[in-house]
Amino acid sequence: FWCNIYNTITVHAIISRGSPGTTLLERSAFMRASKYNIGGVLHSLLDIEHGILRHASTKPMLFGPLTVNLTFAERDPRRKQVLEEPRPNISFVLCNACVTSPALVVLKDADIIAEE
Repeated sequence: FWCNIYNTITVHAIISRGSPGTTLLERSAFMRASKYNIGGVLHSLLDIEHGILRHASTKPMLFGPLTVNLTFAERDPRRKQVLEEPRPNISFVLCNACVTSPALVVLKDADIIAEE
């Protein structure tokens, strides 16, 4: 679900707002500004990728103050949606509109079960 939503928001944002940019700062701003209201709660691309899908993954400190370390507060309704186990295969399905990102795919339950 979350990978499909992420990819949908990315495509929608590019169509409506244009390029996500080329610098890390531009892409980070694009990810923060591109969001959907899901169940009455706003979810940005950054929230979905790093707060939900990569929540349990190791947080690299590659970009100093630009490093993403999203942890939702206890009362934040998005906290209930975080993945508790690391899922490294997420990197192969998130299309973030750059040359090195994987091709856009729509995941179905059967596809995910077959991969596990």
